[in-house]
Amino acid sequence: MASSPSDLSDFARRVCVVVGITFFFALLVWLIGASFDVLLLLLSAILIASPLRAAARWLSRQAGWREGIALLVVGLTLVGVLVGLGMLAVPLIGEQAQQLQAELPNVWENARRQLEERAWGRQLVNLVIQSPGKLLKGGSVHGTFWRKSMIRCWGGYWVRSFP
Repeated sequence: MASSPSDLSDFARRVCVVVGITFFFALLVWLIGASFDVLLLLLSAILIASPLRAAARWLSRQAGWREGIALLVVGLTLVGVLVGLGMLAVPLIGEQAQQLQAELPNVWENARRQLEERAWGRQLVNLVIQSPGKLLKGGSVHGTFWRKSMIRCWGGYWVRSFP
C-alpha cells in the first residue's frame, strides 16, 4: 500500500510535535539543574525571612513601632544572639580541633594498618600516598560529582540543623 502525501505530512507534523515536546522538557530539566543553587538560595531566603517578618509584625503591634523599625530591631537582636553563641562556642571548637590534631596521626596509622591487610586496601593506601590531592580535588568527572554531592548534602544538613 502506498501512503498518500497527506498521511506523510500528518506523520511528519506529529513527529515534529513529539520532538518539540521532548526538547522542551529536556531544556526545562537542564535549566532546573543549572539553576539549582539559585533556587536553593531563594528557598533559604524565604525560610529565613518568614519568621523574621512575623517577629517584626508582632513587635510592631506590641510596641507600636513601624514594621521597618521592628524588623531592624529583630534583625539586630538575632545577629547579637548568633554572635554571642559563636563567642561561647569558639573555645570549645578550638579545644576539639586541638584534640583532633593530636589524635589524627594515630587514627591514620590505625586505618592504614587495617587497610594494608587486604589487597584492595593496599591499592587504596598507595593511591592516597601517591596523589592525596587527587581525592580532594576531584581528579575525574566522578570525583567532582561526588565532591559536589557531599558539599550539597552536608550543606543541606547544616542549613536544616540551625533554625
